Amino acid sequence: MPIVNLVGPFDSSTRVVQLSRGLRIAPFFRRTLKQDLQLLVLKALMGLLSNRIISLTESTIASGDDEGCIKVWDTRQRTCCNSFDVHEEYISDMTLASDSIRLLGTSGDGTLSVCNLRSNKVQTRSEFSEDELLSVLIMKNGRKVICGTQTGTLLLYSWGFFKDCSDRFVDLSPNSIDALLKLDEDRVITGSENGLISLVGILPNRIIQPIAEHSEYPIERLAFSHDKKFLGSTPHDPLSFLFFIFHFQTLYFFILFDHPHV
Repeated sequence: MPIVNLVGPFDSSTRVVQLSRGLRIAPFFRRTLKQDLQLLVLKALMGLLSNRIISLTESTIASGDDEGCIKVWDTRQRTCCNSFDVHEEYISDMTLASDSIRLLGTSGDGTLSVCNLRSNKVQTRSEFSEDELLSVLIMKNGRKVICGTQTGTLLLYSWGFFKDCSDRFVDLSPNSIDALLKLDEDRVITGSENGLISLVGILPNRIIQPIAEHSEYPIERLAFSHDKKFLGSTPHDPLSFLFFIFHFQTLYFFILFDHPHV
């Protein structure tokens, strides 16, 4: 079986990656020359190096920097249109609610924030947890917010009640949960510091099965292709890997394309 694609190696570690439709890499990777030049200018305008980037719409992205600031950028005008100085430590992850108005962010300071993009105000922020929050997503048709932590616990927040978590999944992993990817409203794929990628059920909380690993390299990010036939993952390693998935909904059979160090 040939390798589908291999990105890298890079001269330094990859900090952010976002997969868009058709397995194109967005927003700071190859599209057209004109778009590349425009986005490079935008990247320079960001100032502080972004720790996290997500696509909001076709023309807007959100960035989270090491100083705890979340910014929204217009890629056409190459300007910052929203800014939220909401956290004291680095922004670890962000996700957009289904109403496309509220942007949720997690931080190394141990809090979860909800920013309103329409009013340009911080809507709410959780109490400080005893752990760094590293990843976030929304599940259960918008009723639950799931956060991965430094100690390997998943924190579950009920929508509208963000001050403290309503449930904890403490038996998931002794390692940090650095990446979360929703498969459906009841199942999530987790990427851990030890390189393990697992399929996990939420409410009831259970480990369904481990599905792949990255030879003990921490998993930075996970993303599906638009048709969910491919799962992309970026480890904390000079190389990026791709997994090929056969009939993901029923078989969970993965072929790992691995490469030696270069």
